Amino acid sequence: MTFLQAQSRDLIQAREVLVDELKNVFQHSSIQSFIRLEVPCEKLNILAWLKAQPFSVKTYWLDREHRFEMGGIGWADRRTSQETLSFPTLFAHLQAHLPLKYPHLRYYGGMRFSPQHTISPLWKPFGSYFWLIPRFEVYQAPEQSYFVCNLAPHDSTSLNDLLEELNQVYMISNSSLDPLPVLTTRRDFPEKSQ
Repeated sequence: MTFLQAQSRDLIQAREVLVDELKNVFQHSSIQSFIRLEVPCEKLNILAWLKAQPFSVKTYWLDREHRFEMGGIGWADRRTSQETLSFPTLFAHLQAHLPLKYPHLRYYGGMRFSPQHTISPLWKPFGSYFWLIPRFEVYQAPEQSYFVCNLAPHDSTSLNDLLEELNQVYMISNSSLDPLPVLTTRRDFPEKSQ
């Protein structure tokens, strides 16, 4: 569900709209499939926004072509296992859970590349793979930015708990964000074609 109002809002106004829409969702239905609530918002420095968040789970993605950038906090859904799956099997499994009506809804995460090697202690909690859909996102594409809340079908979070989570999101404007260090070099593995 995307709310396509003409003007973008600052994050505080976007949160107010999201609170009303969450109340509406919980009042009129139980969550049987993924629900994605997108509210247009101002563009902002996503890395600085993530840095300011008090959440322990933070996710960042910027595709190489700069078609979209996403900063996420918390998780609405996660998929993890000790079982080793082939890349095609795992990606087909993840894709099967995503409804087509939400083209911006996706899993972010990673996997072990070589099951023959010993798992490092840092990776052990993630299993063979760990993928999540953030609870809250700032999603930016060249044409529009959104403040987002994702709800999963098996999510047992109550409306009150969800609103409390939303209240913990640090809602700030670009002018109040600490600047990030300037990038001095970049190296892509594998190499990005120029």
